[in-house]
Amino acid sequence: MEKEKEYENHIKESWKFAQNAAKGIVPNEDEKLQGNVVVAILDKIISPYHYFIGNNEDGSPTAKQIGYAKKLGIKNPESYTRKTLSEEIDKAKGGE
Repeated sequence: MEKEKEYENHIKESWKFAQNAAKGIVPNEDEKLQGNVVVAILDKIISPYHYFIGNNEDGSPTAKQIGYAKKLGIKNPESYTRKTLSEEIDKAKGGE
């Protein structure tokens, strides 16, 4: 039951992420296209396969990790694994 609740929270966070990403990509005047982009993003990130692969260290970084990495000036944080991006964040913060 715990995994199901975690996955439900993942879907809720993904929905918010997809909406914000679509707003950043598509002008607000084109609501239909913006909605289609939201659905396309969700299709990729809420599948159980993506969720469970993304929850291991070699999987994709989290949306929060990517956002924080961008604030620290790390380029292309999406291209790192979760573990590698964590290490890059530590370096950027001066943790090494």
